[in-house]
Amino acid sequence: MVAGVDDFATGDPDIERTLGDIPDEEPVALLAHDPASFATITRNNVITFSGHTHGGQICLPLIGPVVNASTAPLRWTRGHIVENGRHLVVSAGLGTSGLPFRLNCPPEVVEVTLRPL
Repeated sequence: MVAGVDDFATGDPDIERTLGDIPDEEPVALLAHDPASFATITRNNVITFSGHTHGGQICLPLIGPVVNASTAPLRWTRGHIVENGRHLVVSAGLGTSGLPFRLNCPPEVVEVTLRPL
């Protein structure tokens, strides 16, 4: 099943309502613009795909991203994150926000292959 929620920063991402009609045992690919939505997901069979952070845009060597333009923790800025059996994939995307450049944070397009559980 594929589902999507509103943007966390500018909308009202109602995760409970979005997942409410989907049986608990049904695997779900959830599209959520901002990875901050990941904090409200309790099911382990949901993989969340997000962007919004632009990978932090400015990443310092040995430190990583300085900010991520989200209320999400910095560890959710980019990549495949697994926490408490839940999965989040955050793409750094292609563009920028605010400052028109990236430092040590190349743009990316993520390709994901989903397989049955």
